[in-house]
Amino acid sequence: MRAAAYRLQFPVVQTAIIEMYNPWSRSTITLFGLLHQADADYFRQMEAQVNRLTGRGITVLQENFTVDQSSFSEEVLKQWYEVLAMPELQNGQSGQMHHFLPANTEPCDLALSGDTRKTRKVMQVILDAANDTEHKKTRARKVFDALVLQWLAGPMEFLSVTYRFLIGDRNRYVLGVVAERQAAKPQDMGIVFGAAHINGIMRGLRRMGYQQRQIRWLTAHTL
Repeated sequence: MRAAAYRLQFPVVQTAIIEMYNPWSRSTITLFGLLHQADADYFRQMEAQVNRLTGRGITVLQENFTVDQSSFSEEVLKQWYEVLAMPELQNGQSGQMHHFLPANTEPCDLALSGDTRKTRKVMQVILDAANDTEHKKTRARKVFDALVLQWLAGPMEFLSVTYRFLIGDRNRYVLGVVAERQAAKPQDMGIVFGAAHINGIMRGLRRMGYQQRQIRWLTAHTL
């Protein structure tokens, strides 16, 4: 089953840019399904597409996962920021993982807070993924990860407690921001979030009266 904004057509992995249109408010919301580990050229193409919107004065909400520093021990925070500063995440070897933030976008995300078992588990999932950077993986592991992401990005993401927070709670937050802005003044907008978020965000937009109008695919990498 193909997810809304992510597909594996072996050996190519692609993510989608999806336009949703509301015929009542005449507003368009463009969804950018992002893969966090990908080729550098993929991020250049994605940034160019985002800049087409921001250059016209359209608000683009950007996934920007953060942590509430008061909620975690110094040791965990040190590990967190060491991972985000790893050269291989920033030097183009495996794209700009966790650092795709085009100019003029608006960060819009929940902060991970509360040093509980649940949030520590979520933190560990993210740290593990970041430490296992793309260029270190075997081809078999890349294929496996691509299949797992396709499953998570599909209609089954609600099964995991961890992913309910990583996906569901954060989707509801950005949808709330969109609803508030549209109620104040109908307007075109963009949303840049991980591809695994897009199914849920599309469901929320459909409840607001939006319909899918167009879809374009970008190649993230080749397995």
